[in-house]
Amino acid sequence: MATQLIFVKGKEFIKKILSGEKDFSGIELEEGFDLCGDDDFNELQEYLKKSDLKGSPINIEASKLRRLDADGLYLPFVRAKGVNLKHAALMGANLENAQLEMSDLRYTRLSRVKLTNANLRNADLRLADLNLASLIKAILTGADFEAADLEYTNMKSADLKDVKNLQWARFLKTVNFQFAEITDKEKEIIRQALWAEESKKRRLFGGSG
Repeated sequence: MATQLIFVKGKEFIKKILSGEKDFSGIELEEGFDLCGDDDFNELQEYLKKSDLKGSPINIEASKLRRLDADGLYLPFVRAKGVNLKHAALMGANLENAQLEMSDLRYTRLSRVKLTNANLRNADLRLADLNLASLIKAILTGADFEAADLEYTNMKSADLKDVKNLQWARFLKTVNFQFAEITDKEKEIIRQALWAEESKKRRLFGGSG
């Protein structure tokens, strides 16, 4: 039997964070909450930037934050395993070192987001917008990229072993795969995408073609 989520209004969510609360696991935030448009968003940002989020991160594991509008949010080290952020907007957000294993990020707008060193193992990224996003050194093993937009996404040194549906991702030839960890399967998919761009192939595959 599924665990019942605790419903939280957006204003209450902000108030709780500003009061020092960190554990929001198992909540259902009011759908479509405009966090970045709220009057207290700037105060929230300043509070988060001054907080020790590495030592005491915000926890939204197994929570539902569908259609959350949080462009530019500063939330590195967030614990978000199994979170549902379907249709959310997080453009330009700082989610470095985020723990997003098995998260539902379908249709999520993540353009220009910072996900350096993030753990996205088995994340559902179908139809997500990752244009110009930074996924440097991110763990992406088992993540599903079907129809995801990857225009100029930076995946330098990312772990892409056994990702799903990479061949169906959009703008694959523009992605920076330099030093990425890949298997022969991903290597062939990337090779096909870069077939006409010999210089990129040489850079990616160490000159072997």
